[in-house]
Amino acid sequence: MRTSETVSDTTGNNMFVLRFEYERRKPHTEETEIYVDCCYWLGIMYDFYLKPITLGKIRYIKVTLTEISEDRIEIPVDKYTKEGEVIYIYIHYEHENLLNIPFVEVQKILLDIIHNRLIEYAISNNLDNNIFQEAYNTIIKNNFLFEKKHGNPVSNGIYTAQMSFKFDFQNTGVLSSGIYVEIYKENKLIKKIMFLGNALFISDKSSKNFEKEIEWIDEENIKIYLCELYEKPRYYWKININGTVEYDIVNKDDFKDIFSLGIDYYEGKMITQDKNKGYSLIKKSAEMGYYYAMAWLTKYKPESDPPFFIQPENY
Repeated sequence: MRTSETVSDTTGNNMFVLRFEYERRKPHTEETEIYVDCCYWLGIMYDFYLKPITLGKIRYIKVTLTEISEDRIEIPVDKYTKEGEVIYIYIHYEHENLLNIPFVEVQKILLDIIHNRLIEYAISNNLDNNIFQEAYNTIIKNNFLFEKKHGNPVSNGIYTAQMSFKFDFQNTGVLSSGIYVEIYKENKLIKKIMFLGNALFISDKSSKNFEKEIEWIDEENIKIYLCELYEKPRYYWKININGTVEYDIVNKDDFKDIFSLGIDYYEGKMITQDKNKGYSLIKKSAEMGYYYAMAWLTKYKPESDPPFFIQPENY
């Protein structure tokens, strides 16, 4: 579990990189899984709200939320372990003390624990603690809810499309998120369409998963391209203003991408699950001679359930 991967600003100066992790020596249970999600979610919030801190070297700070146990002791702020430029901050709590109280109060307690440690660290290392305080104040002001516009709005002369993503962790105690396209006409919101139910993979400020933000292809349809870092776009969503969403590949003749697209549909990863369509795409890839698609078909049926494992070729 981590947050920002940003390590340099536009001038090339190195910056502060903050990571949040959760550590539990016992297996996660239904009652403790909430703290795993909460730690990750708070890290996402800090990632967006924490302003860049310019330093002489890249400096990573791992904030680890861990339960108190006999072989772990609280580490004073002036005794933080340093390995190179990695500083480990351990934050201890008793999860039993957080049971049976309103979830919003749990969030506030954990946020305060993390924030106080960060302020201690900033003061002891002559960093501007106002940067941490502003991030904290923003989280409190927004009442632990987060929704943010992403990229620039794009108009086709009739409609304007704007991407946004939202994290909701307040009411249920389960982290949920979504990536949306908001459709405007004459500055009035007429439709909000969720095309991906998991916004976590674009949570980093440095993310370049969306190579092209939004591209109108006619009066009623837009494309949003998905791109891995440093790679050309291979996948995209086609979204109609009426709310219909399709997921497709750029190169229609690439049997590897056809297979991956089939898996995405079959498992419901990047689009609403459609096992029949996914199975057909995987079968098409196999017919084109792709080893992994052929191996998949020998192991799984249309009614199978993920996750899947396919033995590597020449294993």
